Amino acid sequence: MRFQGQIYNAEHSSKQPELTLEMQLTKDRQVVIVMPPSPISIQGVTDFARIPLIGEFPLNGFQPDRYELKLTITDLLIKASASARSTFTVHNQPP
Repeated sequence: MRFQGQIYNAEHSSKQPELTLEMQLTKDRQVVIVMPPSPISIQGVTDFARIPLIGEFPLNGFQPDRYELKLTITDLLIKASASARSTFTVHNQPP
């Protein structure tokens, strides 16, 4: 599964932004996967007001059901976080 988004207005007044991404995947309110915070690459980014975010993870082995993906971005320079949630459904795959 691939996801993409934009990180808006990261702090960068004194230096380049320092951002991390944490991912949590739940099913029926039970945590299935937690990806600990990891640095977000800003290599090649020139507009720090809108930093692109692209990620993916495999769905192999996931049972057909409805899941919720929660992404949390933390701005380490100002010690602030923002989260977004989205639901998706895994369907049976043909043999």
